[in-house]
Amino acid sequence: MGDKFAEVCSKAGVKAVIIFPMAGPAAEKAFIEALFKRGMVPWVGGEMTHEKYLSGEGGFIHDEAPREMYKISVECGVEYFVVPGNKIGLIREYSTLISETVSEPKFCMPGIGSQGGEIRKAFDAVRGKDAYAIIGSGIYKSKDMERAARRFCEEAMRFL
Repeated sequence: MGDKFAEVCSKAGVKAVIIFPMAGPAAEKAFIEALFKRGMVPWVGGEMTHEKYLSGEGGFIHDEAPREMYKISVECGVEYFVVPGNKIGLIREYSTLISETVSEPKFCMPGIGSQGGEIRKAFDAVRGKDAYAIIGSGIYKSKDMERAARRFCEEAMRFL
């Protein structure tokens, strides 16, 4: 499936793809390799922003799975990592884990805004590394979307 997925994405002009490889290590490697082969940039996530994702909090995914997902992605040459922007302790933990091997990791963080994450805290957790806030409902559910977008942008620009 990795090759077919990458082919479709490539033909559609996609440049980067976010994957959360819950199907297991073999699928993770296959998708990453297929994306690289087609000239796309894989962004790999392991930990989600919502409650009850990991088994320790009542979810289905075992607690060590995100670490394993990030380790495999590092071994495959990934440089972009999706980490939960609303879980500051985990951002730091995953940043440390990934930075042991990847010299210039880039961290993409959903969970900013309506899920409780704050750009300042999330970006501070990876200070000195490239950080990108992924903001959805914090903008599109706002009564004034333009104002919300400007506020998030201004906050992020303080880190340049």
